[in-house]
Amino acid sequence: MPGPLAAAVLAVLRPGPEGPEILLIRRSERPGDPWSGQIALPGGRREPVDPDARATALREAEEEVGLRPEQLEGEALHLMTRAPGNRPELLVGAFVSVLRPGETLDLRSGPEVAEAFWVPLRGLEARSQPPPGTTGGMPRFPGYRYRDRWIWGLTGRVLKELTDRFPWLTEDPGAASRAAAGQAV
Repeated sequence: MPGPLAAAVLAVLRPGPEGPEILLIRRSERPGDPWSGQIALPGGRREPVDPDARATALREAEEEVGLRPEQLEGEALHLMTRAPGNRPELLVGAFVSVLRPGETLDLRSGPEVAEAFWVPLRGLEARSQPPPGTTGGMPRFPGYRYRDRWIWGLTGRVLKELTDRFPWLTEDPGAASRAAAGQAV
């Protein structure tokens, strides 16, 4: 991992009825926030109290959605480091962890978060479209569609890295057992 990162996000996974789910947030609409209203992972800027980027991701997840580190299985793993397209000077570390079995989150919103919600990874549809709020002639950006939500930018890149590295997260859980039984997949 490069030197001190300016910010960090946390991809929290849990088992769900449709397969693995990821925790996402919709950022509050705020003047001057370049990511205002966008779908994101919990996270934010590193503070002097944070010994490292992992601590930043955990602190921000607790502030934004009430997730306490002891609710996670083991230590959050470093997934990748990238810079948002609109802030190339800002290096962001992305970490991934799993919610402990039996743990639940009271997904609250606060000043920075309009809402928090779980999304089944199999429910994401890879697409390319213009960013929200833009009209014709704009370049198309890769991302994911989930229902009426557009997940793109740094969050979209984290999702792509996560599902590329761990393809079983998006596989049909019955496919392996059907294949073993000689049924068409």
